[in-house]
Amino acid sequence: MPAHSHPGFLPGLPSSTQPDILPRLLHEVRQPLCGIESIAYYLEMALDGQDDAIRHQCGKIRAMVRQASWLLDDAALGAAPTVPAPQPSALNSVVFDIAERLALHDERSLILQLPALSPRVLLAESRLRRIIEHVLCFFHEVAEVDETVRILTRHSHSGCVLCISGQVQLERARELASFFDALRPGGLSAALDALGGCLEITTPPGALEIALLLPAASHD
Repeated sequence: MPAHSHPGFLPGLPSSTQPDILPRLLHEVRQPLCGIESIAYYLEMALDGQDDAIRHQCGKIRAMVRQASWLLDDAALGAAPTVPAPQPSALNSVVFDIAERLALHDERSLILQLPALSPRVLLAESRLRRIIEHVLCFFHEVAEVDETVRILTRHSHSGCVLCISGQVQLERARELASFFDALRPGGLSAALDALGGCLEITTPPGALEIALLLPAASHD
């Protein structure tokens, strides 16, 4: 999906009203997207074994809807206000809880590489959870990874690192990486910048790696 097609802020309005308007705008845009996806899914099922070309196009429409929905979530994540002086969170505990829920309810397992001493991040647990789930949603719903997604956490000299990676089709790697740049300087990048962190994207052969640098909290 072209970067210019993503939803933006409404021009001509004071910045103080933007956070109030954006959630309503996102909600309204999602309604037709859900309708389009439902129609495409119905056609795909109705044409099962009949017209492969049309069924393929319906599959592409559904994929584009998922991409648009993720970009909407990305815009909302970047626009959400940052809570001052958040309580620290244990990064590994949040990751493990998300992994347990995915395995139990969605039958999606994760490969976890977590150090014995959990990195502590200066970030509210609800906000941290939302960020992690947002990136995982990208791998599962947009990138449609073929293999199990891997999550690694570690300490670094400048904070805590959360790395999420998965195997993707080689020819799609650059396209998928561009989604994280589509809303810069907004979106997830803006959310991390506001926290004093940053977002790094790499595309080793056949894979996509999203590294989130998060602010570290004291272990005291």
